[in-house]
Amino acid sequence: MQGHRNPVWFLCAGVIVTLLTSFYFHADAQDALSHGKQAVPAFVPGRLLVKFRRGVRADWSRNVIAAFGARTKEELPNLDINVVELPDGASEEAFAAAFKARADVEFAELDRLLSPAALTPQATMTPNDPWYSNEWYLSKISAPLAWMTTTGSGNITVAILDTGVDSAHPDFAGKLVPGWNVYDNNADTSDVAGHGTAVAGVVGAASNNGAGVASVAWGCRIMPIRISDVSGYATYSTAASGLIWAADHGARVANISYIVTGSSAVTSAANYFQSKGGVVTVAAGNSSAFDASPDNPAMLTVSAITGDDVIWASSNTGNNVDVCAPYFVYTTIRGGTYSGMSGTSVAAPIVAGVAALVLSANPALTASQVQNILKQSADDLGSVGWDSSYGSGRVNAARALSLVTGNPLPPDTTPPSVAITLPIAGSAVSGTATVQVTVSDNVGVASVSFGVDGVSSGTDTEAPYSFSWNTTTMVNGVHTLSVVATDAAGNTALSSIALTVNNVVSDTTPPTVSFTAPVAGSTVSGTVFVQMTASDNVGVSLVSFRVDGVLLGNDAIAPYSFFWDTTAVAKGIHTLTATASDAAGNTANNAVTVTVGSAVSDTIPPSVSIASPAAGSTVSGTSSVQVTANDNVGVASVSFSVDGVGLGTDTTAPYGFSWNTAAVANGPHTLTVTATDTAGNTANSLISVTVSNAVVDTTPPVVSFTTPITGGGVSGVTSVQVAASDNVGVVSVSLSVDGALSGTDTTAPYSFSWNTAAVTNGAHALTATATDAAGNRTNSLITVTVSNATSDVTRPVVSISSPTGGNVGGLVSVAVSATDNVGVVKVELYVDGGLVSTATAAPFVNKWNTRKAATGAHTLQCRAYDAAGNVGISSIVIVNK
Repeated sequence: MQGHRNPVWFLCAGVIVTLLTSFYFHADAQDALSHGKQAVPAFVPGRLLVKFRRGVRADWSRNVIAAFGARTKEELPNLDINVVELPDGASEEAFAAAFKARADVEFAELDRLLSPAALTPQATMTPNDPWYSNEWYLSKISAPLAWMTTTGSGNITVAILDTGVDSAHPDFAGKLVPGWNVYDNNADTSDVAGHGTAVAGVVGAASNNGAGVASVAWGCRIMPIRISDVSGYATYSTAASGLIWAADHGARVANISYIVTGSSAVTSAANYFQSKGGVVTVAAGNSSAFDASPDNPAMLTVSAITGDDVIWASSNTGNNVDVCAPYFVYTTIRGGTYSGMSGTSVAAPIVAGVAALVLSANPALTASQVQNILKQSADDLGSVGWDSSYGSGRVNAARALSLVTGNPLPPDTTPPSVAITLPIAGSAVSGTATVQVTVSDNVGVASVSFGVDGVSSGTDTEAPYSFSWNTTTMVNGVHTLSVVATDAAGNTALSSIALTVNNVVSDTTPPTVSFTAPVAGSTVSGTVFVQMTASDNVGVSLVSFRVDGVLLGNDAIAPYSFFWDTTAVAKGIHTLTATASDAAGNTANNAVTVTVGSAVSDTIPPSVSIASPAAGSTVSGTSSVQVTANDNVGVASVSFSVDGVGLGTDTTAPYGFSWNTAAVANGPHTLTVTATDTAGNTANSLISVTVSNAVVDTTPPVVSFTTPITGGGVSGVTSVQVAASDNVGVVSVSLSVDGALSGTDTTAPYSFSWNTAAVTNGAHALTATATDAAGNRTNSLITVTVSNATSDVTRPVVSISSPTGGNVGGLVSVAVSATDNVGVVKVELYVDGGLVSTATAAPFVNKWNTRKAATGAHTLQCRAYDAAGNVGISSIVIVNK
């Protein structure tokens, strides 16, 4: 029957070819990818990737392709995928649809162009010192703890399918194995666009060598596979060919920092790579897009997260996301330099590096087993379990290796070390101050929090650790700046310094001003004595005098007065205005109206004298000044001044003033009173008195700790001894722990009983505050380390004693050896990562019914629990059913 169908198909194919060539496809701007140059098409023009179903003969497939008027350019090795070149002017999309419509075709797709999942570079520099202290992402994935097990094996090779690798970079000396240039079909794998060198450095740059950066799996080898043109663009076909070459030349991990999960051709190549025992990691992409297509089990798709464990704003998400990793790294740059880079392009090789560490610990693991280990050991983020943003969670290198080796992670009880490097202790700051902190930890720093006077102000999770502090929100004076470093195990360390905030205070308070003569509503004539009183919170700089808005004079020295010739204005009502100004430019006005007219000339001045206090007497506190004043016509006002500084005016008898002598220094002072009558005649009287006020105590106490000593260790109930003295006398000493009041003692010797069990183990700040009777206070601060005995944190030790490998069948008894410092309470059996049985009594034998399991290889692993909830995990045993 097949011989009868062929002529019909070829005849139809000739018609279809004619129709298809009429649909010429233009790769316009909407389908273009931009790479910093002119727009390029989204696929290779005139090319398809076509795979026929299994069993279709090669001659048959050649005839089908020829019937379309097309030809096979090449066949991707080991995949039976034809790279098909179409007739000139043909529509790639229409031809692909026609191929896919055939029952004998498994898939047909455009050979799409791939741009790297973009890197965002920071300022490039050649370092003089190692960059590891800034590589926060390594501790984020628990790499330092993983390196205690392995830093990677030279027998494990990671293929970097990218733009090539700079083999001359010093951090790749002796690190590269021979690769291949798929794009040009030669052995030149030099980096043509810079992307591949950065990706390779994340996985395996030389580390612990006193220069440059640290990588995830620096003991492993790098295989450079160039799949791109000189602009960095690759295609589905070059990516697929690169995977085949890497698989056939011994690579165990392949990283593709391009978006390829939707390609059938690349998926076929990834399946081939897996069949050779390899793991493929790919980037999710950097366009904030959601991929609704299903998961691709042939690849580990990696999204990117920030240091706060939230999805990076530009990272793609979707149903295909398997795990996530930090978005930012410091890595190798083409030309022998280093730089900071961000994107899913660097998140994917982080996961590739962890996969390489897992295979270094157990090269016998299959690709599926490695994928499962990475997912099971990931730190769950977002919603519980898998989700489309984070997948199974952030990769955890140490936990992954623990699953492989069965060795429990040792508890981390070492706190970080932390110090404030800027500003300097005891310095003065103002405006917005930059706080810089140096932190280190034996495993890794999780966060650094910052606070002022015990109030938290922010947290930083990425090195270098710094904060921007707006000091204008604080009152001027001494403040305590504190930082607390926390590592992944929850250990904390505290560093505090005292410094002075000294901001310029803006003066916004206006002066006060009023007339003391003439009296509002009075009738005046001739030359009139005009007097004003003015005051300000800082100081009056000038008082101006105006008549009907016309400036007649300024006075900068108190008492403020003018002589006004009323003959210069018409008789009648006029407005007098006094304006007081201070140095900040604040002003205040006061106005009175008087009547200028004819009046009997009064030339007789008033009489005035100070009745109290007596001349030569001694005064203190608030003194009452009583004045007697008389005039032949009438007294308009009596003003009072001390040492020439006006302090007030009284317009109603009996004339008196309340004088706060504390406003002046102890010693002799001159009191002057000036009486003014309605005609402007004035008379003065003055006396000398001595001010003698009690001196205010402004000297603060002196306080220090005698025990414990700063930096010392304490436990249990600790006696805290404090020494305090004062020029007058100490009234109390209080003790605070981390800013919280712990107790107060009012009698020397000052001592406190502190129960250290009330706080967590680690560094704590003790502050002693001494107060004298005048309210003066002084603080003394020390840091001590609390180290109390803790509960049981020792994990059980468990191993599978039978079976230890080989073939099994039927109902299998899985025997274990399980021990604990206190006692084992149960042992669980996991097959291929799933719980199948639990034993709660020694000798903890679990049963596994293999009749329900598929034929092939399976992983066995046991978990032992003690009464405190500590869990020990056995090494994986691989058996065959």
